[in-house]
Amino acid sequence: MNNLFIGITCILVSAVAGCTQTSEQDLAVNESRSRERSGRAEEADTPDANSPAHDATAPAASTASSVSATGTSPDDSYQNIASEESTPTIDAQKNSEAGIAAYQANNLPLAFQEFQIAALKGHADSQFNLGLMYEQGIGVGRDETQAVLWYDKAATQGSSAAQFNLGVLHENGRGTKVDFAEANKWYRRASVQGDPLAIGNLGMLYIRGDGVPVNKIAGLALLFMSATIDPSSDNHARRNITGTRGLSAEMITAAQKLSGELSTAENMLASLDQFLKQ
Repeated sequence: MNNLFIGITCILVSAVAGCTQTSEQDLAVNESRSRERSGRAEEADTPDANSPAHDATAPAASTASSVSATGTSPDDSYQNIASEESTPTIDAQKNSEAGIAAYQANNLPLAFQEFQIAALKGHADSQFNLGLMYEQGIGVGRDETQAVLWYDKAATQGSSAAQFNLGVLHENGRGTKVDFAEANKWYRRASVQGDPLAIGNLGMLYIRGDGVPVNKIAGLALLFMSATIDPSSDNHARRNITGTRGLSAEMITAAQKLSGELSTAENMLASLDQFLKQ
């Protein structure tokens, strides 16, 4: 089994700009999305997941406040938990902006230094950027263990990009052991924020039965939903739909129906879990 990743490849430049998804060094199948976003590639005829990557083509600038919890379910997998760290200061925002300016000027060591200062003050986007720089070796030696640590901090504050990348790293055992339960948790948290690659990777866990019982209807429904939100070639959902074997016409119809329900649900995870309990 090959582990190829596509990650979230951008350093966040602004609160609204987000990042461009690109594959890491043009690796064939998807990885995760931190550089890209990462997901695992399977053997030839087996569907592949999106890999991590919000890659690093531009650091991300963020708002100073942490993301509030989403959803009302007592199950914390339905929500994004607010950070327990202190609210980032104005100084942290200034450090973040200085990091972005340094990154854009191609002064990567200085960018790393400024993001690190802001990250230590609890600035979520800088924590993500720091994780990305460690993951890809940008302005610092590559260290995926440190990438996991900083993605985790940003993900806990509600960063969907960090949540996706963290899921990819856990799924592929990069910087940490392979842990499908953790991958599932972080894909869910990013999915509830509408991240299409996380939704697709979550679907692949159900297609493959990685850490969860195989449920091809649920997995296919999530792939349909992912492909609808992001029909670009960077998203492998459509390829994975056509590559999934053992599907009957009834299963496809049921998956399409479920996909529509998830897309319009107030909380897609609550609706998904209700279906899985049937």
